[in-house]
Amino acid sequence: MRAQRIVFALLCLVAVDRLAAQVPPAPAPAAKALPASGSPRVVGWTGLVFDIKKGRVRIAEVQKNSPAARAGLREKQFIVSIGGRAVTGELDAYTALFGYTGTPVEIVVDRDGVQRTVTVVRDAWRPQDE
Repeated sequence: MRAQRIVFALLCLVAVDRLAAQVPPAPAPAAKALPASGSPRVVGWTGLVFDIKKGRVRIAEVQKNSPAARAGLREKQFIVSIGGRAVTGELDAYTALFGYTGTPVEIVVDRDGVQRTVTVVRDAWRPQDE
């Protein structure tokens, strides 16, 4: 009985292989048109690294010469919202920061009970000085 099952399985594999050989390959996807500016859209970078402190998302690092540093963000500020969306975890923060180079994002931060809104313009990633 077991030998019959093995033979049946092998016959099924041969049949599937023959059918697959008859199916034409899928056409290649069409190339996407470039934006009006003529340059491809590039995912932007802000230079922020987050951690969790006291159950809240906090800026753990602001990378040197980053868009976040130029906007005035500092370490140890708590994130209230990004792009109008409340932030409850690190994944929320990174997801909300996603956007293309040259696009702004508003970040509401809290430090010592004082909230302020900062606009960060995403930039192309650049290697940091060591």
